[in-house]
Amino acid sequence: MHDIASAIIAPAVAVPALRLRWGVVTAVAGDGTLSIEIGGSSTAVSGIVAIDQVAAVAADTVVLITDGVDMIVIGTVGA
Repeated sequence: MHDIASAIIAPAVAVPALRLRWGVVTAVAGDGTLSIEIGGSSTAVSGIVAIDQVAAVAADTVVLITDGVDMIVIGTVGA
């Protein structure tokens, strides 16, 4: 009986929280993916996708949403 009760009330699998991050676009690839320096880093991460409404170009500041591994650009920041 104890095993059944433990299985029913077992803690949920930890799901990474979504985070907002800032970055600067360093390049736009031919396939539309972006290279971005994230959070002030001087190393660009490439292959980042953006939602359709985002038309980022090099030197744009962008907002990304991430769950720890996956990153998606959700907007640009105006000057």
